[in-house]
Amino acid sequence: GWMVFSPDGRHLATGTETVEQETRDRPGQVHTQTIRVWSMEDFSPVTDELPFNQIIMGGEFDATGRHLVVNGYTGFQMFDCEKGIATTPYLSMREVMGYLPMRFVPHTSSVISCAQRWNVSDGRAIDDLFEDPQRAFGMAFSKEGSLLATGHEGYLNVWKLPAGRRKFPAVPFGDSMSGIPNRVAITNDNRFAVVAVGMGFVVIDIVKGHRVSQRMAHESSVNDIA
Repeated sequence: GWMVFSPDGRHLATGTETVEQETRDRPGQVHTQTIRVWSMEDFSPVTDELPFNQIIMGGEFDATGRHLVVNGYTGFQMFDCEKGIATTPYLSMREVMGYLPMRFVPHTSSVISCAQRWNVSDGRAIDDLFEDPQRAFGMAFSKEGSLLATGHEGYLNVWKLPAGRRKFPAVPFGDSMSGIPNRVAITNDNRFAVVAVGMGFVVIDIVKGHRVSQRMAHESSVNDIA
């Protein structure tokens, strides 16, 4: 299962998967994913169950709590929670294999993925954001939305927004085999970025643009940071 609260805490979005076992007439299991939005005032459903034809990898509301973007393994879909409908079909990025992180740009109703901004109302690409787009495995905005940190295979980029220009050259944090980030976060004072990499994490000074810690080890993979 998956769930996320709207920024104002008034709504909760949940994702579920139903597995139907194979039968004589239908070989193989059938996996069905659905999304539903709930009111936190009286815990009643705001929408019907909305179908989603991919494994749900994550998602988030925009600042108003009306629009919801949900990530699949190779793409995403956008929903209008007020109308209870999908505003786009599932938008697949098949030329980029693997999980695609997607985030709402703070204080806007556009989302960013694959180095592009997308309009939530119709799913159309607005523009290319970065001067030199690279495949990102994780991303995080600063609290006020002026910076975006993107984690790549072995290094971190920090971008100034809205121009989409690098703040400093890419900062390496691991070799290419073990340096694929799971998650990225920026501290509230915009001083550090923390990157979960394999069985640990690294801390990067995003004011000066250099790594300030070696990998902090765990006994197992670090899947999330906050």
